[in-house]
Amino acid sequence: MAQQVKQNAFPSNLSLSGNVKGQHTVRLGFMVAGKINTITKEEGDKIYKGQLLASLESDRYELGRNMAKAKYEQVKDEYERLSNMYKNGSLPESDFVKISTGLEQAKSQYHLQEKDLQDTRLYAPITGVLLKRGVEPGEIIGQGTPVFAISAIDTIQVHAAVPEDELNNLAKGDIARVTIPALDSTFTGKISLIAPAAEATTRSFNIRIDVANSDLRIKPGMIAEVNISGNSKTNHITIVPPAILKDVDDTHYVYVADAKKQKAYKRKIAIGAVSGNQVAVVSGLNPGEWVITGGQQNLEDGSTITLKK
Repeated sequence: MAQQVKQNAFPSNLSLSGNVKGQHTVRLGFMVAGKINTITKEEGDKIYKGQLLASLESDRYELGRNMAKAKYEQVKDEYERLSNMYKNGSLPESDFVKISTGLEQAKSQYHLQEKDLQDTRLYAPITGVLLKRGVEPGEIIGQGTPVFAISAIDTIQVHAAVPEDELNNLAKGDIARVTIPALDSTFTGKISLIAPAAEATTRSFNIRIDVANSDLRIKPGMIAEVNISGNSKTNHITIVPPAILKDVDDTHYVYVADAKKQKAYKRKIAIGAVSGNQVAVVSGLNPGEWVITGGQQNLEDGSTITLKK
């Protein structure tokens, strides 16, 4: 079987390089200072929302809470006793206001100390993967010191920059083919964001492509190669995918039929984008040539053939 090479209208193709990022990345720290007591997770571990990540030594905060609680209960008892006196008219209003204010202050202090105690335990606010663990047990940290970075990667985002003159060929929702060289795999994604303004230094527009990552194979920081078929069309030589073979050095080739000599010759080609059942050929073929589309796996350069069109 053979196919005559022709030029066909083919969607414009845009190739970009990008970086993988998590859909959401959260950097965490304790709301109180202290000494790291336990850490429950390692970098790369799957994290679930609400899971305990680490804790601080809490003795000091427990003492503070207990002291505040005792003070609150003391003031509360005094308030209840003086409240009855105030109702009976035997306590001046100014004294009652004073004890009422003291009760509110003691209650607030108790709740504050209780919250500080609770804040000695750090929980995951989202489900994701632990990207970074910045401390070890025994370290003393300050309030707000970054301790963990968690990223939600069930869906990852590929960030890439598009030249200004290519922007009109793209639209939100366009399909993109994303190749991750580190995984030797290609995935399908969609453009979810096109920046409304260009970067001041590069005059390029940032785009974001969302890619499903349910098995969590794709990791933040990986390099991505993006291929997007635009809305405009240009003429390209195209052939069907079965005609294309791959050599040991990862280059592509086809067998071109010589009708007069009834022979097939091996020809290296460079391919571009894929659209439907056609592959664009960037170089290596000329219009009007015949390309073998079936049984070419059994051929060698210069093999004798009987051409069936």
